[in-house]
Amino acid sequence: MPLDAYKAFEGGWPHVGITFIRVCYVARDMGIDSDANDAYFDSKYGVAQERGDFTSRGLPDYKITDRKSVRGKKILNVGCGTAQDTWWLAKDNEVCGLDGSKVGVKIAREHGVKAIRHDITTRFPFKDETFDIVIIKDVLEHMMWPLPLLLECKRVAKPTGKVVINVPNQYTGHARIKMLLGKSVVWYRHIKKNDEWDSPHVRFWTYKGFLKFLRVAGLKPDKFFFDFATLAHYSDPDYLYLMVKDKVNKSWRVKLFLNLLYPGYKVFDSIFPRSLRHAVVSLAPSLMCSHFYCIASKKSAGR
Repeated sequence: MPLDAYKAFEGGWPHVGITFIRVCYVARDMGIDSDANDAYFDSKYGVAQERGDFTSRGLPDYKITDRKSVRGKKILNVGCGTAQDTWWLAKDNEVCGLDGSKVGVKIAREHGVKAIRHDITTRFPFKDETFDIVIIKDVLEHMMWPLPLLLECKRVAKPTGKVVINVPNQYTGHARIKMLLGKSVVWYRHIKKNDEWDSPHVRFWTYKGFLKFLRVAGLKPDKFFFDFATLAHYSDPDYLYLMVKDKVNKSWRVKLFLNLLYPGYKVFDSIFPRSLRHAVVSLAPSLMCSHFYCIASKKSAGR
């Protein structure tokens, strides 16, 4: 593995980490064999495409741009999979993607994303300071050594560029109670048969630890997206609505969500709006929010 991408480390990267840095480099790890991991995703994406799970709009994540319209930007989606969270951006921007899955990359390309099949544990095939926005969501927790990957994201971001990051919070109030009762720290299983010893999550952050992680990487958080539990990202009802509303064959669960749960959420949101929930959760995000999703910028020299 080339080390020149990680010159930011004083004294160089410890050699003990190099052999293992490839472990768990994208979601739903199938073990230390990245080829097996890619094959898993090739199968997963292929089946999803055959079922018609991908709508023409994909699953737009508007938080990437802070819910603002952007045009003429260069955007990189790291560990993108099918990149369906950025298809909506490809029309008016140059969106690139990096992922190990051949099928995922193929689907991303079909929707305007300039995706490349690439091992993201190695140096990215881009020059320094290339992108206005670099996205690294739900990937870092799968890395044995996440800091070099975040530094690589920083390297290819422009001086005024943004790095969009999301990692899960395994230490919510609910999770802490479970741990006191002898339950596992892992609160989400990507594969039903995953046990504690083969969970794809290998790195964990508290809010304080995540802030330090960003600081060490030379990044400054500009904005966090906080909400109760998983509402701000993983289970954002507006996000889920876009995911299922165009499905042709709707299961009873989907119908329940569309006809009862989602309308109920909209009433709740009108009474207790997102901005107010953000203010409340920001008082103790480690306890109340199930993830840390932020937009960060590069620290200038001396800051």
